[in-house]
Amino acid sequence: MSRADKFTPENKKQELYSDFLNNFDQNPVTGFLARVTNEESVKQSIKNIILTSVGERFYDSNKGSKIKQSLFDIFDPSNIEIIKIQAREAIEVYEPRAIIQDIRFNPDLDRNAYYMTIIYSVINIPDNVFNLTLNILRVR
Repeated sequence: MSRADKFTPENKKQELYSDFLNNFDQNPVTGFLARVTNEESVKQSIKNIILTSVGERFYDSNKGSKIKQSLFDIFDPSNIEIIKIQAREAIEVYEPRAIIQDIRFNPDLDRNAYYMTIIYSVINIPDNVFNLTLNILRVR
């Protein structure tokens, strides 16, 4: 049995940021759209920016990154650095809540894919460092 004062202002985690889930699921209790909050919200936003190609969005055609197009380029250190710069710039422009600490790449030559790890912190949660690992594959 839970206590009545479990979610008092002293015990409830403060929500700094919130976004809807990408698949627009409903909260089973309230029936409203389910949300992600704080660091999960920023993580979802970074993932959307990296996996969106430039020109894919109708009303903001500059939003996104050119990482999927670079899967057809030669895997060498200079191209990997260019991809890191493009990813960092896209995140800095379109996700001001995140402070990028590091971006790491592990190319998989056999599958023509990148394993990208983004290490970041959130502006209003400066003590914690978070990471997001993405597997970027060629679709066709």
